[in-house]
Amino acid sequence: MENVQTSIDRMKQEIDALQVTVMAGKSPWYKSPSIMISALALLFSFGTTAVSFHRAAQDEIRSGRAELRGILQRLTSLPKENLNQ
Repeated sequence: MENVQTSIDRMKQEIDALQVTVMAGKSPWYKSPSIMISALALLFSFGTTAVSFHRAAQDEIRSGRAELRGILQRLTSLPKENLNQ
């Protein structure tokens, strides 16, 4: 029985030593280069998505204005066309 208890105590000591070794090797997430690169890539992706949406909205406004300009030019030319007929 004493042999079993000694064996259990030795295992606990080894487990404790392994836990200390494992935890000592870990650094905070913000010091990990791979995580920082991934976070920067995610931020860059969000940034490009926002810029893309903004440009799409600006293009839609521009095309609407161009269409409106064409309609107004057509409307202003109608009385001249009617007068010539």
